[in-house]
Amino acid sequence: MKRIAALLLAAALFLALTACGRKTDNVIVLDDPAPTTQDRQETKTDPAATKQDEPQQEQQETQTTPAQEPAAEPAPAEEPTPAATAEKVKLYFSNDAGTQFISYKTSLDKLTAGNLLSALADMGAVPSGTRASSFTSAEDGGKTTLKLDLNGTFAKRFAESGPSGRYMMLGSVVNTFLEAFRADEMTVTAEGKALEGYTGALTAFGSNPNPPDPAETATQEQTAPAPTSSSGNAVVDTALSLEGAPYANGGAGPDSFDNSGFVYYCFKANGVTIPRQTSAMYQKGTAVSADALEKGDVLFYDLDGSGKATYAAIYVGGGKALTSSVSRSAVTKFSISTNWYTERYLGARRYG
Repeated sequence: MKRIAALLLAAALFLALTACGRKTDNVIVLDDPAPTTQDRQETKTDPAATKQDEPQQEQQETQTTPAQEPAAEPAPAEEPTPAATAEKVKLYFSNDAGTQFISYKTSLDKLTAGNLLSALADMGAVPSGTRASSFTSAEDGGKTTLKLDLNGTFAKRFAESGPSGRYMMLGSVVNTFLEAFRADEMTVTAEGKALEGYTGALTAFGSNPNPPDPAETATQEQTAPAPTSSSGNAVVDTALSLEGAPYANGGAGPDSFDNSGFVYYCFKANGVTIPRQTSAMYQKGTAVSADALEKGDVLFYDLDGSGKATYAAIYVGGGKALTSSVSRSAVTKFSISTNWYTERYLGARRYG
């Protein structure tokens, strides 16, 4: 029995050793070393790093490109609109009867005393060539005071004018300057000397307290050569293009007109500057007889029986003329042979 038991024990031991050998072989077959912790980290980190680096680079390119483009584009401030520099002002001047002031809105490139005086001269409110010898603005106690010294051209015309003419001429300057510079008062001199009857600080002028004297305009200068037919035709072309434009008191274009403003605008649009007031227009230019009218001549009428020019029209040929009519509220054409006009006709002038 002992031998049998020993044999069985030996057999069992052999079988156990054989089984262990197979397991060892299996382990050896899987001999490739398993990835270490560091390897796992490198294997997992590299793809992730690659995926993160690529979007970051794309994102940087996407963000960088738009940031650089606006710098290459011109700045909008380099192209200002004309309106950004223009100054809107209101010019004051006498009406045709010389009794009160009317106003006309316009634009100046820059608000200066010189530009205001030039604009007033274009309107016929002051003599052509009027200049500012000096101009200052001062504020004291919340009150703004202007000081203006004018040249000899203004002084000469002022001295030659009567009380009514002086009032309207100086009032045009004072009213225009006070409003343009938002001032309360101003002093005006000429060639460093006080103007007769107007010393000290002046405020806004109202209606003319002196009735106009017809003799006041007798000293106004005459303009010689008549225009060529080509300039007359150009004025007529402008006038005809405005037929039907609405009437507006004080209007001098480009959208609406009063009577003298229409004539003034048509000539100015073609490079010919004439006075703004009808009475002053009549004192300039070359007189033309009724039987020698040409296109572009200006016809003058006395509507109130004063003996003065109070109404004007542009002759367009064929016995017709154009005017901005109060009664018809527009620029209209009429026949110059109509009795109503022939009875009030004063004469004609040619400008060039």
